[in-house]
Amino acid sequence: IYGQSLLGSVDYLIDYRARRLILAPSSALAPMIAGERVPLTWSEGRPALAATVQARKDRAPVAARLVLDSGIDHAVLFGKLADDVSRNGLSAAVAIETAFGSRIAGVASVKLRVAGRDRRLDVALMPERRDRDEDGLLPTSMFKSVLISPIEGVVVVDGQLTLSSEVEKKSLVCRP
Repeated sequence: IYGQSLLGSVDYLIDYRARRLILAPSSALAPMIAGERVPLTWSEGRPALAATVQARKDRAPVAARLVLDSGIDHAVLFGKLADDVSRNGLSAAVAIETAFGSRIAGVASVKLRVAGRDRRLDVALMPERRDRDEDGLLPTSMFKSVLISPIEGVVVVDGQLTLSSEVEKKSLVCRP
């Protein structure tokens, strides 16, 4: 979603299951969604959350701050974290389109723990990007849904929404 930073005062739900985006008044959606609440932080005006990344079973997980990004299809790790993960070997390469042009990035398999759940996934590595406030990017499309509630200060991934008729009347629901 372009302009996520402009949505800083409203709740919004990206619902991939139902193929919709819901914008609602501040704090309206958060009480209506069941699921694991994760503290929301911001990185240069973009929503971020805490996670852990584990490259190998014999190594301890490393804390990471990942920006939620609706415009990417691969998780991406930057800087020192990408360096650490790449030391365990790369499994493939992937072409990445960025604001700085096209490039090929190494890919590694990691265990990611986010919102209380473990996932094994391939991540693109960009160790040369050391100018970032966050440790990487996390595609919102890897979840069934993502709720961002700035005023409540929470993110809920894969939550179940029960939308009241009162809130539905005050919300904007967009479908493709």
